[in-house]
Amino acid sequence: MLKLLSLFSLLVFLAGCQVSQDPANIRIGSQSFHILSTKRSEAERAEGLMYEKSIAENHGMLFVFPHNGKHGFWMKNTIIPLDIIWISEDMEVVAIKRNAQPCLPPEHQPDLCTMFIPKVQARYAFEVKANTFLGRTGDKVKFEY
Repeated sequence: MLKLLSLFSLLVFLAGCQVSQDPANIRIGSQSFHILSTKRSEAERAEGLMYEKSIAENHGMLFVFPHNGKHGFWMKNTIIPLDIIWISEDMEVVAIKRNAQPCLPPEHQPDLCTMFIPKVQARYAFEVKANTFLGRTGDKVKFEY
């Protein structure tokens, strides 16, 4: 009976530790941001902040990749300038693109948009309104649930 109770307690504990749970906020260095949404699938990540007309101060979008990589971003059909922050699996800022400008190409020429690719591998990226992120590479990152 004790073994069954211990197993049940372990299962209840593990059920509460959902690694895939989306964080509500992110702390990067001394700044805190509310996460508007988390994009995990390839289709969700491709859409990103396309067509959004505004983003509130201290709000952003989190991109979660299935593996480390040099994950590139472009601003195709993005209307507002953004800061893009790449974050390592070790929860540290590893690259930043400040003030990435919108790109609204003609329908038949989407490749006119610049691709921003970090020089190092990252597992996450976070986008905020341009000139909002004040941190630097090396800043520690923490998800808050």
